Amino acid sequence: MTLSRQLLMLVVALVALLFFGTLLISVHNTRDYLESQLGSHAQDAATSLGLSATSHVAEEDKAMVTAMVNAMFHRGDYLSIRFEDLQGEVLIERVTEVNVEDVPDWFVGLLTLELPQGSATMMSGWRQVGRVLVVSHPGLAYQKLWQTAVQTTRLFLISALLELLVGLVGLRVLLRPLKEVELQAEAICNREFPVVERQPFTLEFRRVVEAMNRLSAKV
Repeated sequence: MTLSRQLLMLVVALVALLFFGTLLISVHNTRDYLESQLGSHAQDAATSLGLSATSHVAEEDKAMVTAMVNAMFHRGDYLSIRFEDLQGEVLIERVTEVNVEDVPDWFVGLLTLELPQGSATMMSGWRQVGRVLVVSHPGLAYQKLWQTAVQTTRLFLISALLELLVGLVGLRVLLRPLKEVELQAEAICNREFPVVERQPFTLEFRRVVEAMNRLSAKV
């Protein structure tokens, strides 16, 4: 295997390692941020819904509470909304499935998001009348994660392609003195004694060229 090919494979391996490391860090940080946002969103919704529905729960106006839950749930931002009494018995519950558009199923399975549950206790005066539990829908979070992964991958592929092109050109220029030394050695074998005039800027190659020039001059 030629030296240029070995150097090129080394560059590709380093770029690939850097790519996977950056992708993992970027996706991991984005996932942590999105999980935090989902928790805050669920908690805000639970607090708001609990405050607005407390009086209706205390009056046992289930129809009004159901209408409020349906109005919030039909927005599509929540995975589940549940009202419980003090004994934990479910009074009203709405649940939907995790359907994520424009995101591959394997990606959703690979990067499972933890869905924090927001909760709020409903108080009527000093008396507890129930509790509301809310879980935010992770659809938008998965879409954001997928976009982050795709954009990072696209950026690195473009960068890697440019680096490979520059690397190929750079290796050709860098290794050109070796070709000239090879031709000089073959000429010496044929009783010809040329001198390489152009000195390479790489110190190690320059020493080899100077040594070959001295050999050619002495012979």
